[in-house]
Amino acid sequence: MRLLAPKHRTRLDLVRRLRAVRHADVVPRLSNLSDWRADATCADAVLRAAWRLDGGTLRLLANLSDAAHPRPAPLVGRPIWGGPAPG
Repeated sequence: MRLLAPKHRTRLDLVRRLRAVRHADVVPRLSNLSDWRADATCADAVLRAAWRLDGGTLRLLANLSDAAHPRPAPLVGRPIWGGPAPG
């Protein structure tokens, strides 16, 4: 199968891990969704988005450039991807 070729394995593994995180940490919060809000900003190639879901907030912080950017502070909550919050 072509997807199992070495050049595709890394991407396939990434997609599988991202889907597992979505299934474990995002999907359960959608079942009782009655009122939600969203907001997003992008500055200096750093994307911030927030969704108020099921009594809490899901936040996305993504560096869209090839250059390193410091993580904005404060980060609140438990990271579900990308490593622990600094501090």
